[in-house]
Amino acid sequence: MTPLPKRLLIALLLITPPAFADGNELLSQCTTFLHMVDGTSNSSSKDMFGAGYCVGLVQGIKETSRVYKATGRSDAPLMCLPQAGLQNGQAVRVVVRYLNDHPQNLHDDETLLATAALRDAFPCASG
Repeated sequence: MTPLPKRLLIALLLITPPAFADGNELLSQCTTFLHMVDGTSNSSSKDMFGAGYCVGLVQGIKETSRVYKATGRSDAPLMCLPQAGLQNGQAVRVVVRYLNDHPQNLHDDETLLATAALRDAFPCASG
């Protein structure tokens, strides 16, 4: 495998967004997704990318929780999603509601916030 040319590597580093994104960005992306799903948006391609990122992040969290449970680590599950499943659109609505209800936390990491939203909406029964 040929290594990337130095100029290309530098260019990629300059245009690649930081790995850490906060709740402000996630709220914007997920709100755009909901507007698109509801048919109330004239979004740009950048908006569509962000909306796709939102739903991908939420789906990834759901799948991680499912895999975590399936591997026998259900002694302390991340969340207890409905047995019948959870549609991505509903999950995104849960995340948007949580972010709107907790503006004091929007500076926090997007993945942690989305996980907290789903965990808050779908807690596991104690005991």
